[in-house]
Parts: sequence; structure tokens; C-alpha cells
Amino acid sequence: MQKVFLTGASSFLGRSLGERLLDTGYDLHVLARDSTDLARLPSGLRSENLHIYDGSTGSMVSALNSSRPDLIFHLASLYLRDTSVDTVEPLVRSNLLVGIQLMEAIRHAQIVASIVNFGTYTQYYQRQGEIEPLNVYAALKNAFADILDLYAEEFGLRHLHLILYDSYGAGDWREKLLPALKQGFKSETALRLSDPNLVIDLTHIDDVVSAAVLAGEVLGTDTPSHLSKCVYSISGDRLSLSELVTKVEEITGCTLSVEWHAYPLPNKRINVPWLGSRLPNWKPAISLEEGLKSYLVDDVLRNH
Repeated sequence: MQKVFLTGASSFLGRSLGERLLDTGYDLHVLARDSTDLARLPSGLRSENLHIYDGSTGSMVSALNSSRPDLIFHLASLYLRDTSVDTVEPLVRSNLLVGIQLMEAIRHAQIVASIVNFGTYTQYYQRQGEIEPLNVYAALKNAFADILDLYAEEFGLRHLHLILYDSYGAGDWREKLLPALKQGFKSETALRLSDPNLVIDLTHIDDVVSAAVLAGEVLGTDTPSHLSKCVYSISGDRLSLSELVTKVEEITGCTLSVEWHAYPLPNKRINVPWLGSRLPNWKPAISLEEGLKSYLVDDVLRNH
């Protein structure tokens, strides 16, 4: 049975990925802080496979020594669009330090494991033909990607980077666009949105999880080495905010009250997300219409 080590397991994607891995027979080990809401960890996780991280490199070493994984999914991160005096340390800790500690733990434990690292399309802000990070969060993700490449080359580890866009699906507790749209149907007040022409990239959470599992399988086989170190986009359907609102209204048969341009956008923003190469042999299995019907019908149509 293949041992898998997962960071960021209490996130929406982390929980979904962890449960898929458990359902398909992987021996799943999870890294979590002692302050983590255990209810958001993958259901079915064995208590002995939960490894507590107290912020120290020593606790990371202990977790790797105990689990000795064949495959690592590194998903831990903290998203903040802007920085402040109070957020600098948690941003650096979650998006850079944890990853470096993971690499050093691999070195110390002398583990040879494949690594799937998760990034964000905000690492690829396009300005005047050049690519740069959108903000400090994205810059830290870039920094760790470079550091991972260095460690992996030194240790001879297979690895790749998966770039995430917007995901959605049942049980999503995040303050994101689609949960807000769903809530908008339940509320009599107008939903406050920004520029109707902004383009978003939506993929159902089940398809994102399938891409992640496939990436792990690719790294675990005797595939050509050129697949390692690559960057792949987990991209789904692209449409503007106004097109999304229209599609949601068509699917539900309900009218959504929207206040456009309700708040100003920063000058430095992504109007159309960057698109890289797609992971070989992966494509979304759930169409946007099918996914939205599944996501919206229970909570929206039931109340209208």
C-alpha cells in the first residue's frame, strides 16, 4: 500500500483530496497544526496517521520519520491578497517556511518520495508581455517552487507543480464567488460584485482532485523524466462574471439581484488568468453546466 503525506489537509481541496486517497486505498498521513479544526480533516483518517506540526522543523522531521511516505502532496498555504504588519509572518511561514522545513525533513529522514506541489495562477500575472507574481503571496509561492526544484535536483526526487484556479463543489465553506452566488439566491439583498467583464476559470473540485491523483500516479511510474519539474494548469471553464451570473440564472430559473462595480478593484489585477500546459491525459469530466446544477439545485431550487 502506497504511503501518502498530505499538507494543507484541512483546506477544501485538501479534505477532498484526502478522502479520495483514502477511498482508493492509499495509506494517508496528514500534517496538521494543533489548532486545526479536526472536523475539516478528511473523514476516515486514522488517528495514528495525524501528525501534529508545532511550527518547528523538529516536528516536521518527526512527522516524516513516522510516516516515511512514497508520495507527498504539498498543499499547505495561506492566501492574503495584501500584506500588513500583522500578516507578514504567517504569510512567510505558511507559504515558504513550511515547505523548506518539509524539504529539510526529507533530507534528514533520507526519504525518496515523489512530490506534487500546488501553486496558483496569481504567480503568473502578465504585464507588457512579462510574467511576474501578482502579490507577496504569489511571490512566496514562486520562491518555494524554485526552492523545491533545487532540493529535488539535489536529492533526485521526481516532482511537478500543479497550478490551481477557482474550484467549487458541495460542502465548500470558503468565502468564494460561487458560495456567494448561492447565498445571493437566498437573500433579498443585492449581491455586490466587481467588474462584470473579469474572467474566471472554474473547475469542479472532483476534477481538481482527479488531476492531483493522476499527477501522483505519473510521478510514481517509470515515465520519461521530462515530466518531472514541469508546471501544469488545472484549468476548467472560462467565462466572465456576467456570463456566470447569466448561466446560473438559466440553470436555476431564478433571477439574481446583482450590484455591479460595487467596490473598486486594485490597479494591479488579473483580468484574464494565465493559461499554461494542461497535465497530460487529464481533462475535466464534469461540465460547467452539470457541475453548477449539482452545486446549486439542492440549496437554491428547493427554496424557490
